[in-house]
Amino acid sequence: MRRLILLLAALAAAAILLLGRDGTAPLRGARPPTAREAPPALPEAPGAPPDPAVAGLLDLLDTDAPRKDRIVARIAELGGEEAWAGLAARLLDPALGTTVETALGLHAPPAEVEALKRRMLDSPDAAARASIVRILAATADPAHGADVRGLLARERDATVRHGAIGALGRFGDRESADALVELMRSGGRDAGAAHYALLGIRNEGTLREIAIRWAALPAEARLGVLHATERPGPEAVAAARE
Repeated sequence: MRRLILLLAALAAAAILLLGRDGTAPLRGARPPTAREAPPALPEAPGAPPDPAVAGLLDLLDTDAPRKDRIVARIAELGGEEAWAGLAARLLDPALGTTVETALGLHAPPAEVEALKRRMLDSPDAAARASIVRILAATADPAHGADVRGLLARERDATVRHGAIGALGRFGDRESADALVELMRSGGRDAGAAHYALLGIRNEGTLREIAIRWAALPAEARLGVLHATERPGPEAVAAARE
């Protein structure tokens, strides 16, 4: 009996060496499996299914439907990758005006706005640069200030420059305010837009810093600072008038 057991064990070991441990694939000296024999590849994990509501609203934007501003607002409320991609694809649609830009600036996640900025800020198309500037202005996020100031330093298109100047006022940080004051000080073609943008600053700390340098400002800049500082409170106004 013992010899029989040993014989069976030897036969089993030989089978493993020839066929493989799972009994299906050879371990040594065997040809690789053919395409017919190879196991099928696992399917990739599916992404988020399309939102039928978003898809339907995006389709409406391509029709003569009325009140497209409300349609855009609803798409932005629903959000999601499909919504942001669909709105971004319609940024330069003249039938939608600035509605899409405002919706993206107000509602799109920061990562989506950053992706648009990387793609559009240095575009050779002035219309694309003007569009992204309006989106950044709608965010009112001073984190975009450095990029917009850099654009303004090299931009020649008047429409893009005007939008960039307005965006600096929306950001309201110290560096953007300094850029606006310098534009007013220069007295060039951008002085009026800079004056108006300065009125849009709501950051009281920024306005205080500008008011401290009151004596060094040109007359037009003083007027802009004075108008702007009347909103934060009487202390900033008093500092500007001293």
